[in-house]
Amino acid sequence: MPIFYTNTGSLNILEVSSSAVVSSSRGSVLKVIGSGSSIVSITGSTGAIAEFSDFNSTDSSIFVLSSASVDIFKITKDPVVLITASLIVSGNSGAGIFSQGATLIDYTSGISRSGSYMVWRSPFPCIVTGLYGYREGGGPSRVNAARSGSTGYGLLMSADLTLSSSNAWSASVLTLQNTTFNSGDALKLIMSGSASNNQLAVQVDFRRRF
Repeated sequence: MPIFYTNTGSLNILEVSSSAVVSSSRGSVLKVIGSGSSIVSITGSTGAIAEFSDFNSTDSSIFVLSSASVDIFKITKDPVVLITASLIVSGNSGAGIFSQGATLIDYTSGISRSGSYMVWRSPFPCIVTGLYGYREGGGPSRVNAARSGSTGYGLLMSADLTLSSSNAWSASVLTLQNTTFNSGDALKLIMSGSASNNQLAVQVDFRRRF
């Protein structure tokens, strides 16, 4: 396999399929300029895809991503990470998910009432990923939730989630809305019980935005 490959049919094409070292005592060591599709694509690695190491004491910035002369993502040797735009890490592992919620309990007369309850103030930006409800005993109940804050008030579901089954969690089947929470935004839970409901709960799942 070639160590160094250039495509004479197109300008500025570079392929490295084995170890490569590019060094310089001054200026940019490697500069890639392009547009359209991916400028740099790294695939097929069984180890670290990218590694930065052995920076001397005079190095300040290890990695910088900028746009229009504004640093969007910056890593320094301190170590410090500076992010001036939203960073969303997604995947199927559920990593980074946390929950907020509340439960009404009344074993004496049941939860045959409706109400909305402010339960949490977000200390950081996050995104709603799911809404769930639970009831114990009684007939069908309804739950919902809302965001209240910097971008106004908005229900997380356009219609309430009906809890038809007792002693079981029910998940929203509707597309969630108003899911972006900024720092300082509040979560309000909305519950509408029926006679003989002993417990009525709402849980909202979030993923933190960095």
